[in-house]
Amino acid sequence: MRIAIIDDEEIFRIQIEKEIVGFYGLLDTNCYHFSDGDEFIKSLENGAQYDAVFLDIEMAREDGMSTAKNMRNRGIATPIIFITSHVEMAMDGYDVKAFRFLKKPIDENRLRQVLIDLEEECRGERVIILHRDGEELVVPVDDILFVESANTDVRFILNDEEIQNRGKLSDAVEQLMELSNSFCKIHRCCVVNMGNISQFSKDTITMKNGTKLPIARRCQKEFKEKMFQYVKNKGR
Repeated sequence: MRIAIIDDEEIFRIQIEKEIVGFYGLLDTNCYHFSDGDEFIKSLENGAQYDAVFLDIEMAREDGMSTAKNMRNRGIATPIIFITSHVEMAMDGYDVKAFRFLKKPIDENRLRQVLIDLEEECRGERVIILHRDGEELVVPVDDILFVESANTDVRFILNDEEIQNRGKLSDAVEQLMELSNSFCKIHRCCVVNMGNISQFSKDTITMKNGTKLPIARRCQKEFKEKMFQYVKNKGR
């Protein structure tokens, strides 16, 4: 594992490296320290690659959110674990598909849980098999924005396409729930991937592709509870 640790406070870089080495083992891990986002970006420009990035949101020079956007604009999908003193910044992190959040001061048990989650993530991508024109399509679950029923079919909506399969919404939801805990029902004909929500209000959700979806009144309370629990779990 090649892991970048970007924080302008050395004490936190040392603490994170100590836990990482203790978890993965010294022979299996290389940690690279950076005191600001500029140094890290220069390493990427020089061809460096990393399996994970621990990134402080608040830094004197290029802040963590700008650094993360820079990464994503370069097409780098490496898991980002944000470090922050302000948990309210967590929602902004989903714009850059943050993997987890760690609150300062860093709790060792929470950091260890992040490493466990990271190891599971690196083992392989969760996928679902869908059908189109006689072909079997392998679709990453995280790429699904929402799923809705369409008469006797089920529509899987992705960022740049939709795939329609014969079947029941309930069966599709059951399959997705077995693969991920990020799906939530917002009315009887639609479930959304909470990891692909950009913003929400009491009765409306906006997905990352700009699609707005209504939340049925009977689902509003449950959705709000699940959404905040989802964000909390992501911030472990």
